[in-house]
Parts: sequence; C-alpha cells; structure tokens
Amino acid sequence: MGRTLSDLPEIPEPPAGIEITEVNERQGKQELIEFATWRWAIPKEYHDVYRDIIAPFEFGRPGSKFSVWQAWMDGKPVSKVAVSRSKNSVGIYAVATRPEVRRMGLAGTLTLHALHEMRKEGYEIAVLHSTPMAESLYASMGFEKVADFYHTLQLTYICKSYSLILREQKQPHGLKFAGLF
Repeated sequence: MGRTLSDLPEIPEPPAGIEITEVNERQGKQELIEFATWRWAIPKEYHDVYRDIIAPFEFGRPGSKFSVWQAWMDGKPVSKVAVSRSKNSVGIYAVATRPEVRRMGLAGTLTLHALHEMRKEGYEIAVLHSTPMAESLYASMGFEKVADFYHTLQLTYICKSYSLILREQKQPHGLKFAGLF
C-alpha cells in the first residue's frame, strides 16, 4: 500500500495514560528489544543474539535511516512502529500492539505520528506491506493498495528465505528469525 505525505490526516490524541516516544540512544532501546523479542517469540537465551542482529540498524542514532516510535502505558511499551528511510520515500514496518491494548487506535496513532515526522524531514511518499486484517486501518489513513498481499507475501518469503541462508552462513549460532524488529 502507498500514499503521498502531502495531505496526511491529523494525529489523534493518544488514549489517556498513553505516551508516545521515539526510541533514541538514551531511552527505549532495551524496551524495544524486549518488545520485539516478545513479538517474534524469540527465546530469552537468544535475546543477546537478537540485540547483535539489529545493532546495525542504529535505532535512535542521529543520521540513522531507521527510527522506531513506541506507545507506553504504565512504564512499558505496548505498541510500536518502525520507519525505514530511502531517497524520497519511507517504509512503515513492524507495526505491533500487545493484545491487551488492541482496539485503542494505537497502531493508527503511531503510524500517523511517524508519517508526520517523516513529512517534516522532507519525505514525500510512504509505503507499507499490510496484512488483509489491517488494510482497512491503512485505507482510513489514505493508503491505497498497489499490490495483492498474497503475491507480495510469496516474494517476501523468497527474499527472507534467501536472507536467512546468507545469515546462517555468516552467523555461527544458526538462528532463524521470521522478523527483525
């Protein structure tokens, strides 16, 4: 799905008790790792390995091509969205919300927050890969379907499989992760 960033909907106010922050070098990195390892069901004994795998993304570092925003409730992240920057476009990735806070609009609020920030940085286009379940959410934000999920899912599977083969050759631990963050 894709859309321009020129006419974004306004960002809704987060629900009471929710704070949105961008992961930076001083806050949120460890919690992002904990959230992502929960999301991808990575066993605790591999959390350090996961930390090493995502380190090159440099989340929160000035000048990084990658950013992550988290919604916090009671001192813990409960939803997240990641952004990858390219020349004049951004990709929205890794949108996830804990089951106990779903249906509160957090995924949409975080996504719009990230899109507004990217527009401020001068980006013009956003793309994302939606599950069928989330298509209506993204359509409500002005995203339009540009490819059938099933076909892009097949391509994603092929690319991830190839990536895992390469990663296994480079990583002595031989772990296979379905996602990164």
